[in-house]
Amino acid sequence: MHEVIRRFIENPLVKWYFDPDDIKKWKKLREKYPYLLWIEIMNIRDEKAWKKWAKNRLPNIDHEPRVPNNEKEFVEIQMARRNLYFNAARSFTEPSEPFCREIYTRELFKELKDSLDKFIEDNRINEAFRLLEKFHEKFSSLDFKKFVQTMKDEHFTIFNDAFLPYIADYESIYRSEKQIMGDTIDEVKAFYRTAGFEVSRAYGNDPPDESKIELEFMYRLCELELEAWREKNFEHARNYLLFQKDFLYWHLIQWIPLLCDDVFNPEFKVFLGGKFFRGAEYIEKYRREITETDFFRAMALITKVLVEHDVNQVKAMIDSLENLDVEKIAEEAKKVEPKNIEQEIFYLIPKYEVAKSK
Repeated sequence: MHEVIRRFIENPLVKWYFDPDDIKKWKKLREKYPYLLWIEIMNIRDEKAWKKWAKNRLPNIDHEPRVPNNEKEFVEIQMARRNLYFNAARSFTEPSEPFCREIYTRELFKELKDSLDKFIEDNRINEAFRLLEKFHEKFSSLDFKKFVQTMKDEHFTIFNDAFLPYIADYESIYRSEKQIMGDTIDEVKAFYRTAGFEVSRAYGNDPPDESKIELEFMYRLCELELEAWREKNFEHARNYLLFQKDFLYWHLIQWIPLLCDDVFNPEFKVFLGGKFFRGAEYIEKYRREITETDFFRAMALITKVLVEHDVNQVKAMIDSLENLDVEKIAEEAKKVEPKNIEQEIFYLIPKYEVAKSK
């Protein structure tokens, strides 16, 4: 059994409620929102029940990786991985103006396709791009300022609203700790610290295990790895790559696919549309038509495909170093420009010295 699957099934974090009223509350919510996995997970009683449930929800990690044949291909794949995690993080964060501009002009779609083509073949990508194109057809005629506000409003409705249905996108929730800020927090913060980061409080007190921050962390590791290659710091470059594998295995693959399933679920879209407009006619219209939610649904599907494929891809990248010339990798890496993140709403800031991967 692959260690990723074993960790997923043997989840030691499952907790239960002390207060009987909490049990009643979540049972009622499950009956009302049966299409939301995170609410279903909030009703899992113990590790035995988790194991039974998890066997039908295993992440798909059977994809073949693309093994780089030379140093140029190695760097191209690493740049593609960096770009995909960068845009995955942005899609789970309140949309920045530069991100909205790239959506508005379809520049984002081109970068996504170019990056995905470097190492991923998956039919689910076609469905994601179908949604993105239909979304663009409908919303590209909006005034740009209105488009930005529309995207921000929809993100808020999906992830930050106080009224159900919404998505509670925290690892501690999806791993059945029954609370935000569970034991997962310490594990995630330890990863951040070891890599040289802490969570900024500039935008509030967001929990460190929120999806946007964990995906941002993976982007940061990829960026730091490319920087280390450029500087010919080969030990650090390899350590950053190993660290990507560790964080992916221990955290991202353990819950991000479940989160993405919730965001992508068409029933969630329909009942999200009915949150403020209760009429059956409006809800049915929301079922048929493309809405703002479809952008986030498409990006959730791409993110799920990325994380599932990357389990084998990151290992293939590590293994390929045995047959590649690190000096030539460094030369190829010098051609890769760092991402400009000055206007992004990112949460991790440098603090600690870089330590070796465990």
